Amino acid sequence: MKLRSALFTGIAAVSLFSAALTTSIPAAAADHSLAAPEANVGPTDLSQCNGTGFSCLWKDYNYTSWDGSVQYFGPKQPGTCARVNLAYSFSLWNRSGITQRFWSGSDCTGQNYLVASGGKIPASPFSIGSVGGI
Repeated sequence: MKLRSALFTGIAAVSLFSAALTTSIPAAAADHSLAAPEANVGPTDLSQCNGTGFSCLWKDYNYTSWDGSVQYFGPKQPGTCARVNLAYSFSLWNRSGITQRFWSGSDCTGQNYLVASGGKIPASPFSIGSVGGI
């Protein structure tokens, strides 16, 4: 836990950056149908996210996972939401072909990033809990 605390301290600049990316969807637009979590596989590094048509999430910063897990998501269309199956997730790469929103809550609520296809977040200041279409 000391390492994770030190990493949070070291990403203050990312927090400022994320404030510019974070937006809220009005409660009226927050009607999401939850899909079952998608599968985990390992080992982990950027080479495991080779190809297109999906997004990849890792448990730790800089596209790594201490236990070798990475989670893949196919593109989420507007109005859909999928829970992240990892206990926590702090880095992502959107290779889905469409812009996706990555949320702190497990039901597409809370803090979020809007990430264009091809976009990477190496060190999220919040754990990513779900992925939704915009």
